[in-house]
Amino acid sequence: MNIWISEGLFSQIMTSLYPVSSKTISGVKWGYMNPRGKIQIKLIFDDAMEFQANGLAVVGLDGKYGLINHGGNFVVQPIYDSISEFSEGRAQVIGKEGFKVIGASGKVLTSKAYSFIGSFENGRALFGEFLEDSQYLYGYLDRQGKEVVPATFLTANEFQDDKAVVQFQSKEYALINKNGKALHKYPFPFVGNVGEGLLAFKETEDGKFGYIDVKGTIVIPPKFTSAMPFEHGRAIVNMAEDYGNEYGLIDKEGNFIYPPVYNDIHHLGKNRVAIGMAIKEESPFYGSNYALGMTDGTVLTEFKYLTILNFKEGVASAQREKKLILLTN
Repeated sequence: MNIWISEGLFSQIMTSLYPVSSKTISGVKWGYMNPRGKIQIKLIFDDAMEFQANGLAVVGLDGKYGLINHGGNFVVQPIYDSISEFSEGRAQVIGKEGFKVIGASGKVLTSKAYSFIGSFENGRALFGEFLEDSQYLYGYLDRQGKEVVPATFLTANEFQDDKAVVQFQSKEYALINKNGKALHKYPFPFVGNVGEGLLAFKETEDGKFGYIDVKGTIVIPPKFTSAMPFEHGRAIVNMAEDYGNEYGLIDKEGNFIYPPVYNDIHHLGKNRVAIGMAIKEESPFYGSNYALGMTDGTVLTEFKYLTILNFKEGVASAQREKKLILLTN
């Protein structure tokens, strides 16, 4: 494993540890190295995720997952089938009973297991469960694991800016507050979650996607085959009519910042995006070679990375062949 680090970056990330793997006679094993490439936590795990802001990392051992600290010691023993990333001090774990919520100490906060629990945003987490009549509905939990909005929605989204889009029934969507009160209703066959005051929507069941404001007024007419929520004034859209990909990045007026010619685009934070060109043009699902770009349309690198992860504390990791590259903003 090789690692490259920008000049002057050590003082910022010397306390960081990064997952690293190696092939052994027992299979691929994972551990953690520091920015200089020195192994800090031995390669004994079957899987290893990045350390999070709370100083914990999810690791896998013998088919189960737990949480370790920077010393490599288990804070939560590997007893779960899955552990999500922490959000607002909470993580979702999956065991034989279903989904539950834990705190950083590993204490289970929910009084029962659910068939689904999402991540916490704005103090709320989406949950789903089957009711007695076998109907599957969604509601919301608070950070203490209590049901503050009962399971009454056919579909629902995470909260953004203390609001979320839910579906009561066919062609009846609504924007609700954290207590479940409907603020606006939308008579469309599909409405996506709110992102910076705009929502993706479809006027007809088999139609294309556009954007409305929170009052339901059409801002960008339907013309996309897929449309993601806005982040930092930009949204990722697709123009492909078939199974190919023609992703672009638009502003809130619907103007293309990046033209719809890319195999993949995803937000990285810090006003940066990863833009991907198909490795095999005739086989777009084979994967992409990525470049780092800015949200104003400036391309900063060549299309030479297999992956680029989100920026955290001003640093993003990228993979180029067998090298781990640390990119700064």
